[in-house]
Amino acid sequence: MNNIKLPARLVLRNVNVWNTTGVSENVDVIVENGKVADIVPTGNHLVEGIDIECGGKILMPSGVDAHVHLRVPGQLHKETPETGLRAAIQGGYGAVLNMPNTLPPTDSVEICERAMKEMNPAIQNTGVEVYLSACISRGMKGLEMTHVDALAEWGVKTFTDDGLGVESDLLMDQVFRASVKHNIPVSQHAEFRGHGGVLAGGETRKKLNIPFYPPSAEYDMVARDLRELRKTPDARYHVLHISLERSVELLSEAKNEGLRVSCEVTPHHLYFTFEEIPEKNTSFKMNPPLRAVQDRIAMQKALIAGDIDFVATDHAPHSKEEKGDNFVKAAFGTTGMETSILVLLDLFRQNKIDEKRFVRVFSQGPAEYLGISDRFGSVKKGSPFNAILVDKDFGPHKISDEDLASLSHNNIFLGVELPGKVINYFNPMFQFNLI
Repeated sequence: MNNIKLPARLVLRNVNVWNTTGVSENVDVIVENGKVADIVPTGNHLVEGIDIECGGKILMPSGVDAHVHLRVPGQLHKETPETGLRAAIQGGYGAVLNMPNTLPPTDSVEICERAMKEMNPAIQNTGVEVYLSACISRGMKGLEMTHVDALAEWGVKTFTDDGLGVESDLLMDQVFRASVKHNIPVSQHAEFRGHGGVLAGGETRKKLNIPFYPPSAEYDMVARDLRELRKTPDARYHVLHISLERSVELLSEAKNEGLRVSCEVTPHHLYFTFEEIPEKNTSFKMNPPLRAVQDRIAMQKALIAGDIDFVATDHAPHSKEEKGDNFVKAAFGTTGMETSILVLLDLFRQNKIDEKRFVRVFSQGPAEYLGISDRFGSVKKGSPFNAILVDKDFGPHKISDEDLASLSHNNIFLGVELPGKVINYFNPMFQFNLI
């Protein structure tokens, strides 16, 4: 993976541009000083600059991943800023949102400043934009609200205790009220704790006698949050890594009421169920767990229909020791930035998602959620050139360690055959040659 300074003028010839507005076939995209200068029918017109013949490949907006654990600050044994942002590039992501369950938790302006100071060299090296979420509660203890005003004024994009559901009705009411004037979403890891569960079902759970993770832990918290949200209907509420048909139904009802709700789904919940969990592969332990076949089908249908707003990876790197081979003792989480776009390309290959919706859930939707759609989500005249060149016809190929740039390789898709490949990645600073 080599980064090359973007030339003053670049021409990508013979591409098919995907946007949420549709597909522009067989066009040339002219880039000047990091912005799209023009999109014209492909031809022999002469333009000064560097030409890249693209052979009909797809040019689309680079992705925005609104749920990433870069593990900064404090957990460099899991992921470093450089490996995390290289994993983003490998998967076609130009912007990521870092989750706050760090060491120490990101619950103050001082910790935000520390995190960005540690990440800035990698940001400069890659051009990937990094944004921060902040904790709802001090120390993620679920008791006392953080200084929402100060954190919002600093620039955090969402408040969440991701990894821990906020169980206090009073605290949820307080953070909804405090977040309104800043128009910042409150993002919930929907789980009432205390159940002690690990897997939601399947033969592996039965054979190994692994504790059962009940579905009510998720949808009961979604229902509780919506009751609290109705007291402050101008607040924004977002459900992280939604996994159950019932949870989607609750949010759809809330949307129909006019409440400002949204949700995301992970690539692994779109692809796997608990019936496919190997006995020794603890990468398949995540929170929320893999669900039943009907839930996976519901997640796909809701994503396509718009009831789920976008895809986010919940990229959660861990060391080999933290994962081990014991499901009960292993840490929760799988990585996912490098393989997310391939899962979407698999859905596209099956005619389950079209080009416009693909761009919406991969780029424009999460960009709007984070308030950065002025720079991400479209390839159009005048827009910053945050884009990727994709070969949708490559493969399918079996995912191997060589496909992963993350420091940690606890990726649930290792060994799975998926189609497609990100060929090249562009941002206003760099061109990355990934071939």
